[in-house]
Amino acid sequence: ERACRLVFPFEERFASGAPPMLHTILPNGVLETEKELAPKKDKGMITYAYPQTMSDPKAEELLADPINEPFIWKRDDGSWALVQTWPINFDDPFRKEFEVAEANPDANLFSDQAVTEFRRTCAAMFGPQAEAVPIFYCKRPGKNEKPVYTGKTEDLLAYLRANKDVWEELRVTDVAETSFKTQTKDKDGNVG
Repeated sequence: ERACRLVFPFEERFASGAPPMLHTILPNGVLETEKELAPKKDKGMITYAYPQTMSDPKAEELLADPINEPFIWKRDDGSWALVQTWPINFDDPFRKEFEVAEANPDANLFSDQAVTEFRRTCAAMFGPQAEAVPIFYCKRPGKNEKPVYTGKTEDLLAYLRANKDVWEELRVTDVAETSFKTQTKDKDGNVG
């Protein structure tokens, strides 16, 4: 899988004051991660290279807690911005896995709107001095030599029911009425 991400390396730059609290909020409103961002070498935040949006009622519900304000706000067009971000190690292993650039290498892969919204989140968390810290454009090359199946959910489910021979290659473990389950394996061979 080719992955395109934006990285804000806060590292040891913001050592004075209380460390900010990072909330990783999923588009469905689930709080995935809550972490204090202590200033340390090679520490950063990562997000998607495209803008994300959240539904109206869920955004308003989450904004009842002001701690979520850096990550969710109403855009000028009336939609709700969501910056889904995680803490990362922006270190040598990361740089070996990703191609890292300080300027946008491809506007088709890295949205200017996503950069602007991520920068807004970083400034809300770390203060206006965060504006001076570069955001890095990171791309992990990927090559998929397996088939890719696309289509409407109901068509894909019907295909899987009718073609159990593809289950092993796709690591499908179950096909239910409205969904299917797969088994995953990471680069270290761990199965999930």
